Amino acid sequence: MPSKILNDLDDVLNEVRSEVEIYATISPENEAEEKQAFEDRMRGEVPSGFEDRDGFSDEVNRAVDKMCTDSVTQSMSPEDVHPEALDSLKNPEFKYDNSEEDLATYEELSQTLSELEDDLGDAEVPEGIKDLYKDTMDEARNLLDIAKTIKNPNTDVKGNNVVPEASSEIYGKPSESTISWAERTLEETEPTDEARFTEGKYSTGEMVQTLENTLEEIGMQEWNVTTREKGSVKVNAANQEIGVPEGREFTENETMRLLMHEVGSHALRGGNGSDQDYEVLGAGAGGYHATGEGVALYLEQETGLSNPNTMRKYAGRVKSAQSVLDGDDFTETYKMNREHGFDHDKAWSMSVRAHRGGGFIKDHIYAEGMRMVEAYVKDEEELDNTSGIEEYAEMNGSLEDLLVGKVSVDQAEDLDGMNPRYTPEKIMDSMSKVTPEGVDTSAADQNVDYGNSNIAGA
Repeated sequence: MPSKILNDLDDVLNEVRSEVEIYATISPENEAEEKQAFEDRMRGEVPSGFEDRDGFSDEVNRAVDKMCTDSVTQSMSPEDVHPEALDSLKNPEFKYDNSEEDLATYEELSQTLSELEDDLGDAEVPEGIKDLYKDTMDEARNLLDIAKTIKNPNTDVKGNNVVPEASSEIYGKPSESTISWAERTLEETEPTDEARFTEGKYSTGEMVQTLENTLEEIGMQEWNVTTREKGSVKVNAANQEIGVPEGREFTENETMRLLMHEVGSHALRGGNGSDQDYEVLGAGAGGYHATGEGVALYLEQETGLSNPNTMRKYAGRVKSAQSVLDGDDFTETYKMNREHGFDHDKAWSMSVRAHRGGGFIKDHIYAEGMRMVEAYVKDEEELDNTSGIEEYAEMNGSLEDLLVGKVSVDQAEDLDGMNPRYTPEKIMDSMSKVTPEGVDTSAADQNVDYGNSNIAGA
């Protein structure tokens, strides 16, 4: 059974997760307004509120004047404007909720973590478990540093490196190998409009019902499915909850893909982790993120639910994160994404995700994790390319190892003897029963390579 020090650590780590709503914290409050202003400038229009151009440099004024004299440009949509037209235009000025009322709480939590770390060093706890908690405490401190930076009204979010550095500590940086993969993917893969990836529309309510049915079929009845105001489908393992954005429509392929991604990886890893003796395995050990997303993308690919557009998206996210690390500003990242063939909305979204909070560079972990998990599970001769992921290929593990809880590949190596109760095969077995009427589940009727495992695919 866990010792008192681990119980105390679980309490404070849960408090950090509760108090620091990191994605809400780093999301610009004025994104919609800044997007409109950005589009106006692309068309050569002076944005509302900037008619006197006081906020524009001479260079920008000259560029705007030139564009405004071009009647063709004035009638363009943002989609039609070539990225080179943005050379002299102004970057968005994002604003954040910088109320300082939470700062005292963040400081207190940081202090408590430091004190408990000293106690953990002397505790009689297995070294592998001790390392899990140390990793998790490091991550919590970095999250607190990000929150303190953005919430402090005296901090220039744009002008400091706290967020890029702290998010790099949590999520790592894109490896050269994964950057090369992203470049190849963007160069060699064309966007697709294939019907099986775009047809069929299912409402938020239908998606909620589908997820509820899936959880019931695989025995996770204690989990809840709720709706959220905006964003994407999101798993909160600590609260045993899946949130679905209101007002969304989901395609047939997306419906099945989300079952495998959100439930097959995130919910299952959280549910299995909650079965273990250590709470951190259910809530998430420090450094678990890339492996979790890697398992999700691996399952998508193995069940035939991935598509070229998805891979291009993850490749674009790698390049956007690297763009921030290279010191590019927002417009430079946006131009790069447009040059890679992304439309205006996708280029904007990927650029915002990379630059939010001053540079929250998480998004490379999807591709990084996918390549890492694939190398870990498959035999080396089955891999297209092992460059940069040799160490994971040499581990020769199984998908089962990565499902015992919300841990990284490296951490899973120290958890021998733990077995997952829930596996993705149960989701595939139940797909025909839980998806909205008329959804073709044949795309998921595939064998999943579990690697060196006793678990059979569907």
